[in-house]
Amino acid sequence: MNTKTFVLLLFCLSFPIAAQAEKPCTFLEENENNCSRFVGCINDGETLFKGTSRGWETGRVYGETLTGEVCTGEWKFIPSINKGEGEFKCGADETFEINFFARGESQFGVAGVAVTNKGNRVRLWGSVDMPAFLAELFPDAATPGQLYQCGDVWVPLPTEFPDTPAPLN
Repeated sequence: MNTKTFVLLLFCLSFPIAAQAEKPCTFLEENENNCSRFVGCINDGETLFKGTSRGWETGRVYGETLTGEVCTGEWKFIPSINKGEGEFKCGADETFEINFFARGESQFGVAGVAVTNKGNRVRLWGSVDMPAFLAELFPDAATPGQLYQCGDVWVPLPTEFPDTPAPLN
């Protein structure tokens, strides 16, 4: 079994077991309690993470890697230029400043890129409706809306996400 197959298999089996109980995540326009989900990868699928974001124009994220390392951070978004930035920390010592951009024709979401303090490449996607957003971004997936691509690896969208973070206030 090659490394990418092992990572994908571990991802599929570990997330539902390790995930915390699903809490409602609701779109609330212009509200600090607005909630959305995100998924991402480091180094083309070497490390996968998922999480929940809360806020509007500024906010917090909480996530976890498939090995259970916690990812936390804060972000801000500037609607007039459809761009945002954030600071994240995953595990004990992996940090990154991410830039993200509004994406999607019919389903709003963000796509982000970063390089960590260890030189690892990060890719992230977030939306209130992840299946619709991923279907638009990755129409060539075997099951559009249920997979996203990290390098050469197709990764299934998690069915459960970590608890939502508290608002900034």
